[in-house]
Amino acid sequence: ITALQTVRTSVNNTFDCEGGLIKGSDAAGVAGIQVNHTGWNVTNCKIQDFAVGIDVLEDSAGLAVSNVNVTSSAVGVRFTEASGSELTDLIINGSSSYAVHFAGSTSSINISSLDIVGGGVTTYGVYYSGGANTGTRIEGLSATVSGAGHHAIYLAGDAHDSNLIDCQGGVLDGDDASGAYGVLVSDADALTLRNCTVTDYQTGIRFTGTSTGSLVEDNNVSSSSVSGVNVSVSTVTASNFYRNAFCGSGGVLDAWDADTNAWLNNTCDESGGWAWCEYDCVGAGRVNDPPFVVSISLSPSTPLSSDDLNCSFVVADNNTYDTIRANISWFDGGVYAQSTDIAIINGTQYSSALSSASTQVGDNWTCRVAPYDMQDAGVASNVSSGTILQGCGTITADYTLPRSINSTGSCIVAGADDITVDCAGYAITGPDDAVSVGIDFNGRSNVTVQHCTIREFGTGVEADSGSVNGTVLNVSLLANNVQGVMVFGASHMDFDALTINLTATTSSADGVVIENSSNISLSDISIYEGVSSPGGLIVRSSQAINVSDLFVDIEEGSPVVLGGLVGGDAVSQVEVRGLSGYLRFGSASFVFVGIGSEGNLVDCQGGVLNGEGTSGGSEGFVFLDASDTRVQDCVAREFDYGLATASITEGLLTNLTVLNLTINGTIGYALELAGLQDSVLSGIRIANASGAQVIRFSDGAQGTNLSDLVVEDALGGVLFESGANTQNRIENISMALSGAVYAFDFEDEDQDANVVDCQGGVITGNDSSGGGGVRIVGADNVSVSRCTFVDMGSGVLASGTSTGHVFSGINVSSSALIGMNLSESSVTSSSIINSSFCGSAGAFDAYDYDSNDWSRVTCDDDGGATVCKFYCNGTLRNIEPVVSGVTLAPAEPLDSDELTCSFTISDEDATDALFALVTWWNGSSEGYEELVGVVNGSQASASLASTNTSAGEFWTCQVTPYDEYEYGDASNSSQAGITANVTACMTILSDAVLTTDISSPGATCFLVNASDVTVDCQDHRVYSDGTGLDRNAFLVLQDNVSIVNCVLEDFAGAQV
Repeated sequence: ITALQTVRTSVNNTFDCEGGLIKGSDAAGVAGIQVNHTGWNVTNCKIQDFAVGIDVLEDSAGLAVSNVNVTSSAVGVRFTEASGSELTDLIINGSSSYAVHFAGSTSSINISSLDIVGGGVTTYGVYYSGGANTGTRIEGLSATVSGAGHHAIYLAGDAHDSNLIDCQGGVLDGDDASGAYGVLVSDADALTLRNCTVTDYQTGIRFTGTSTGSLVEDNNVSSSSVSGVNVSVSTVTASNFYRNAFCGSGGVLDAWDADTNAWLNNTCDESGGWAWCEYDCVGAGRVNDPPFVVSISLSPSTPLSSDDLNCSFVVADNNTYDTIRANISWFDGGVYAQSTDIAIINGTQYSSALSSASTQVGDNWTCRVAPYDMQDAGVASNVSSGTILQGCGTITADYTLPRSINSTGSCIVAGADDITVDCAGYAITGPDDAVSVGIDFNGRSNVTVQHCTIREFGTGVEADSGSVNGTVLNVSLLANNVQGVMVFGASHMDFDALTINLTATTSSADGVVIENSSNISLSDISIYEGVSSPGGLIVRSSQAINVSDLFVDIEEGSPVVLGGLVGGDAVSQVEVRGLSGYLRFGSASFVFVGIGSEGNLVDCQGGVLNGEGTSGGSEGFVFLDASDTRVQDCVAREFDYGLATASITEGLLTNLTVLNLTINGTIGYALELAGLQDSVLSGIRIANASGAQVIRFSDGAQGTNLSDLVVEDALGGVLFESGANTQNRIENISMALSGAVYAFDFEDEDQDANVVDCQGGVITGNDSSGGGGVRIVGADNVSVSRCTFVDMGSGVLASGTSTGHVFSGINVSSSALIGMNLSESSVTSSSIINSSFCGSAGAFDAYDYDSNDWSRVTCDDDGGATVCKFYCNGTLRNIEPVVSGVTLAPAEPLDSDELTCSFTISDEDATDALFALVTWWNGSSEGYEELVGVVNGSQASASLASTNTSAGEFWTCQVTPYDEYEYGDASNSSQAGITANVTACMTILSDAVLTTDISSPGATCFLVNASDVTVDCQDHRVYSDGTGLDRNAFLVLQDNVSIVNCVLEDFAGAQV
């Protein structure tokens, strides 16, 4: 147990042993005296054989300990969270661990007259460890601590700052053991060590770790086996070593400093340590060589007004270990301006800068370097700048850059019209920020910028509002953080031969941005190495922009952006010609044309747009509610989607023209035609497409004509789905497909009135049972013509409630299942014409669940539906049609009557289309012929106009039935003679009939000049007009004439 332990209420008491002994038994954790309350006074005690002789804890302020001797205890005196104590006249003998231990969170402890006799037992004489132990004072210290790794004083850690140890001549004595130090300071700051004599340690005083601000003075270190003092690392800084003696060390140096701490009036042997010692150990002064300037230079060699001046120099000293400093002074035209003083390392190059803010055009600056060590000054050296020339700033006249420029902000600003800035191939380098501008047109006109490299600004070149008729020629823009070129509110600007490298600090810079501008021309533009860039060329709210020979190679973002996602960004009359490049990663589109944009052109002129297989949703082209846009002569490779359209507002995405577009390597749709209306796509080549379908009409696509389409090595074909997609045409098509999909797939009832005309093109598959040539599910009025389908699962499949289709000139061969399948009775009113379905592996080549119209169709097996008229070997399957009931009316026609031939044609082949070949015979001569379409079993007729007949002729009607394949037997009507229809006086040459009363105007009314004729008046009157000139009603000149049923009146001669 503890011999004396204070309790909470015990304060301001005195414990006076009067020389008595407190003896313990070395029990662990037991203290001779433990104090944790205020105002105690312990005096005249001997303490022996405890774990801790005196244990001072928290709340012990005002403790006074005097005339105490602690022997054979592991720790003599220990302070833990203690403060404000005074200890004097202490002797600590034989402690097996630490004589005095500051164990953490201790402050303001004062110890005077401390004698430590440790021998080889005590590990550390005075030991600082744990939490912060600060502000302690030990005065009048002597310590004998020996043994390997044992130290008289040890400050272990960076928390033990601002402590003082003043030995007042006391001796710290060791035995030269390995790893033993008189004083070891590890990471502690602001130690004051003075008036100590340190003998026989490996190193007398050693500093290590990160330590600063210590004062070591008036100490005497002797007989150290390696070194007297060792400041062992360069992180020991800002410390002072004054009036110390380091003599008789057995190592290379008596003193060593790895940094440049302050040394003054120190003494060491001549054999080493001269860098820090002014005197040798016999009292002689050291001979000093002053430092000298080895080299000095001023850069830049051609200084500009925007440059900082850098004075570089090297100072050396023959006294290798001297502490060297240099004073650097600046003079303008010989007049002192400013100076600075720095510590330097022997033989190392240093520099000092003069800010451009301190210089101006026309200045001539001198840099002077004056070296000195702690004893002597060396000879100063000078170097001059030359005259300061114009650098960054406002330019008001033609200006040629004298050399490259480094700018701390924006650099060149046009301050006048009609000037030229010629960089002469030099570079302008900015501060690598987001707001600076390399060259600013500043709203000026007729400004030319040429032959420049502009790098690391926010914006390389800016043409802002009011800039007119400017030119930028042969300029490289490198690593600018926001954009290479910004054109805002400018007009009639020309940019030619620009190279733009987007590898910027921000990794999101644009190449060229044009906003609210017009009549801008760009040619020979290269943009590359962008990461996460919004775009290469971006045009918003502008018109009449002409771009030629544009190459863009970026990782993300769109290489070309015309317009935006809102109508306010719309552009018009933008023409991009000669486009090529790479989009190496991401989900952007190579060309994007935004909402409301109209009248724009992208002509790649054969250029290739490479997507590099991004697999992130990339597109070659995207058109969003744009109109009157033209794309031509482009190749799009390795995009997820080749060309995509999207409509937000119906009717705005119209009049897109795409000519000669090649799309290669898509994994989605090669053409995604969503909401596209009244557009033309022609000359489309699609290859190596791995998407389920290569073309998709969706979201109300209408009136679009897709022609001259070639698809090679693709999984799927053309899909119509999602919304009413109507009145679209696909013409002149060839496709090679390998997937289990349909070449033309009309997915639902909204896909009406679309036309597919292959114009002889061939669509090949891989006999996949899940695919085919055409599938129609519920759509109406689809027309498919002149297509050849080879090796498909099914040739044509129609299902659902579907009507009004026309399939013409279809050739389906080698289908895995069926050539033509109208699979439900709800597929009606459709026509299959001049088509062939042969070589199917399924049950039928052709099948019709209803009774649609089949004409001139070839197959091997139609399941008994008799829809095919020819076998695939060319044999006809047909029953000839027959005609009956051929009659001619009227039976006794006049020459004014139309002849009507009536007849009925019947055919056992109910699906045949029937016709009648009607031939009109005049006597034995063929007169007229026509082909009349008829309905099976229904009476039909044909007519011969009265203008084709004459009185006295005898006509017969002949009808020959025809079913497109064969003619049946002809049948004739009875013969009908044509009688003249008389309505006025005339010469009669054949039988005649009066159909009205006739008044004779004079002379003879009827002259009968033919034999064997009958004139029948049908009780009509023939009378004179009363002039008295009429001689006869009839004058007969031939034989066998009959005149009947006549009323003849008032002729002057004979009536007959």
